Amino acid sequence: MLRSLNAAGARSVPAEAPDGFVPARWRGYLDDALAAGDATAYRRYWELCVLLCLRDALRSGDVYVPGSRRYANPVAYLISRGAWARQRDEFCRLAGVSAEATMALTRVETERDTAVAELDGVLAHGEGPVRLDENGDLVIGPLSAEDVPAEAAELKDELTGCCRSRRSPRC
Repeated sequence: MLRSLNAAGARSVPAEAPDGFVPARWRGYLDDALAAGDATAYRRYWELCVLLCLRDALRSGDVYVPGSRRYANPVAYLISRGAWARQRDEFCRLAGVSAEATMALTRVETERDTAVAELDGVLAHGEGPVRLDENGDLVIGPLSAEDVPAEAAELKDELTGCCRSRRSPRC
């Protein structure tokens, strides 16, 4: 639609032009321009919304540009069906997974059941970083931080002092 409007040099958007993609925050601008009868302003707001929608689609990969490196078709990054058929067994062997979906699903279900059983055991004690409160809601306490190595703490102090003084030749 935008291409045909530009090719024809049209100043106004036809009534049948789609506008379902217009974000709610821009809807007021279009409505105000339409109520004022300002076809040029409506065209500009509508075109801006088209371009914003196109930008978002490019960023998400919903739209691609042939020949582009940044906005290439995401399918181009995938292994082709023929290559996958040749490489699947080797990949599964290296990754330690089954090529059979039912076997892989069974393994994942077993891992899930084991993890849930372990969580039930932790929750049964009622104390610790993971527990149920009096309302039965899951409470996960703060994680313990890793100890910062002494060398890292010394370097941080040195850099902090260096940047504060700005006189040190090391900064």
